[in-house]
Amino acid sequence: MALAGRATSAAPTYFEPINANINGKIRTFVDGGVFVNNPAVSAYAEAKRIYPGEEILVISLGTGELIRPIPYEDAKDWGMAEWALPVMSCMFDGVSDAVNYQMWQILGDNFIRLQTTLTIASDDMDNATNGNIQCLKM
Repeated sequence: MALAGRATSAAPTYFEPINANINGKIRTFVDGGVFVNNPAVSAYAEAKRIYPGEEILVISLGTGELIRPIPYEDAKDWGMAEWALPVMSCMFDGVSDAVNYQMWQILGDNFIRLQTTLTIASDDMDNATNGNIQCLKM
């Protein structure tokens, strides 16, 4: 289990990838969010494969959502450098929102998304200040 936790938290530019021996072959792992930021649909597809015909309940655990508007006046003259981080956040949030919508359409009440809104804490992965950590705990 420690290997899975370490591998899934190997977010590029924050934590180095991890090498693991899987069935006698060395594999390199990075954060799953690089491929599928919200894996609810993937989990559902796998459950359908393993348990065909069974009723399936999907519980999706979020890591906290910070609604960070991008004011027009700030963004209207941005180039690639200024858009680099905000566009990544928009893409990840948009994909996650689309997955939530799809799962609600497929499963209705058999889909539960547990996600808190970060109102006082920052979602910046590199903000490990004591103050932000305390805000994340609230």
